[in-house]
Amino acid sequence: MTSHYYLQRTDLRTDRHKQSATAYAKELNLEKNEFDEDELNDLTLGEVESAYTSAQFIVNAMVERKNQVKSWKKVEEKKKEEKEK
Repeated sequence: MTSHYYLQRTDLRTDRHKQSATAYAKELNLEKNEFDEDELNDLTLGEVESAYTSAQFIVNAMVERKNQVKSWKKVEEKKKEEKEK
């Protein structure tokens, strides 16, 4: 897991990654009212894209863990019901 997260770090390998973050917003076809251009001026497309993938990775890990807990609870409930019979 840690090595995967490390691979998501920001590396500005291509000219595309060196573009401004506003280029990324345009690439996603966002309307001007959906983002603050002033906030994006100091960021590169690569930094924003990397932050997105890092955030998505963490969200996916959290959802997977939540689903595991739900599954464990169902198993425990079944065991409890069988024990009560």
